[in-house]
Amino acid sequence: ASWRCVPIHSALVEHGFIEFLESQKNAGYTRPFESNWKPNIFADGAAYKWSHYVTNWGGRELTKLREGQRIIDPGNKLSYFHSMRHLASQLMGRAKVPAEVAEAALGHKYAGGERERYNKLKSDPVQLSREGVEPGMKALAALL
Repeated sequence: ASWRCVPIHSALVEHGFIEFLESQKNAGYTRPFESNWKPNIFADGAAYKWSHYVTNWGGRELTKLREGQRIIDPGNKLSYFHSMRHLASQLMGRAKVPAEVAEAALGHKYAGGERERYNKLKSDPVQLSREGVEPGMKALAALL
């Protein structure tokens, strides 16, 4: 819900995601997708959350993918947004991505024996994308 430096899959780059984000930022928006997604403003008017609409949108899109049989999900085990990180973790695990790479890509804290490598990984989104996001998200990228 804010501007960050994160690793993304090359399929998103190929489909113009970077250009879209740059156009949003150049248009003066303070958050990605702000032009289309408004925050959930609480009754007191003072507090708001940007993630609610995104969460609901992702769930709706995942349902469409299932119904159109573009994604096979026995038992409806896949979910979206908050659980999107869990899905990414599962997919990276299935792709045999090393734990410290997967955890760095997901933004987790890591206290394992590879702490020094992990800390370097967290500061290098290109390496995280190459070693974690690319192999881990291959199945989802195929949907694009």
